[in-house]
Amino acid sequence: MNFFWGILVGIIISISLVGVYFFIQKKKEIETKKTAEKLLKDAQQKAKEIIGKAENEAKLKLQQAEIQIKEELLTHKQALEKEFEKRMKEVSLKEERILHKEENLIKKEEA
Repeated sequence: MNFFWGILVGIIISISLVGVYFFIQKKKEIETKKTAEKLLKDAQQKAKEIIGKAENEAKLKLQQAEIQIKEELLTHKQALEKEFEKRMKEVSLKEERILHKEENLIKKEEA
């Protein structure tokens, strides 16, 4: 009977050890899954942050480009206005010369 009890105790110990082993493995599996889920969540959060920063930088660059274009347009507009004023003065001077010539011709005809 001692032999039988020895075998029974051995079987019980073996089953207990197998149970403990599977319990530890399951616990490791759950911890690994939790770790993986946390890593995934952290990675998703980091990706959102990166995308948010990229969107903000893109908006900022777009605003800077718009400002630069507006400044360039203003510079061109001012240059065109200057050129227009210059030509208007030239036209006015030419009109005055023509008027003087016309007046001189009228005076010569009358004389």
